[in-house]
Amino acid sequence: MAQVQAMQDTLKRYGVPSSPMQKLALTQLAATRDPSMRAQVKEVFSEVDPATQDKVRRVSKEVIARAEAGADLMMNEDRSGIIAFESPENRAKMPGQTGPLGFWDPLKFAEGSVNLPEGRLYFYREAELKNGRISMLAVLGLLLTDAGGFHPFYEGSTPYTSPVLSHFTPEMAKNFWPSLAIACGLAELFSYPDKSKAPGDLGFDPLGLKPTDEKEFMVLQNKELNNGRLAMMAYAGIIGKELLTGVKVF
Repeated sequence: MAQVQAMQDTLKRYGVPSSPMQKLALTQLAATRDPSMRAQVKEVFSEVDPATQDKVRRVSKEVIARAEAGADLMMNEDRSGIIAFESPENRAKMPGQTGPLGFWDPLKFAEGSVNLPEGRLYFYREAELKNGRISMLAVLGLLLTDAGGFHPFYEGSTPYTSPVLSHFTPEMAKNFWPSLAIACGLAELFSYPDKSKAPGDLGFDPLGLKPTDEKEFMVLQNKELNNGRLAMMAYAGIIGKELLTGVKVF
C-alpha cells in the first residue's frame, strides 16, 4: 500500500483531499499494475460505507452491460468496406502501388497481408491516409508560419523564432496547445472510419474533385498517398532538425 499512500500524498500537495473512494480508486489502479494487490482492493472496498458499496456495484454492472452491448454492435456493424478493400482481387490493384517502389511498406507492417486478421490492412490504410493528410497540412503550416511570417497563434514577450522552437514558450502553452487539443479531438470525432466505405472516404468533397472514371480516381488516390508519404517524411525531418540543432529550417 506504500505506492497508494505516495499517490495520496502527491494529490494532497496539489490540494486534493483524501477520501475512502479515492483510496479505493488508487488501490484498484495500483492493482492493474501489480496483481498481488488485488487482496488489498477487497480490503479497502470493505472499508467503504454500504451505500457507496452498492453504488459501486451498480456502476460496475452497468459498465459491463454497456461494454457487452458495444461488442455486439461491433460484431453486427456493416463491414462491407473492409471486406471489399481486403479482398484478394483488390490487393493487386490497391491504390498506392506506384513505381519504382510498388507496394510501399518499408517497415513490413503488411508483410504476409493475406494472413493478417480481418480489418488490419484496412486500419493500416486508414492510418496512412489520416497521417498523410495531417502531415501535408502541417508542412504547409510550417511554410506559412516561417517563410511567410504568418503566425496568428503566437503571442509572447520573446521574439518569434520558428514554428517549432517558439511552441515551447509559456504563452504558447496557454494559447496554442489547448486549441490544438480541441482541434485534434474534433478531427478524431468527425473522421471515425465508416467500415462500410473504402479507407479514408469521409464523404467530404466540397469542390467536386472526385472523378467518376475509375482510372482517373486511381490516379488521384495515388497522388494523395504519394504526397502524404512525402509530407510525413518532410515533417519529421523539419521537426527533428530544429529540435536537434536549435536552428530553424527556413
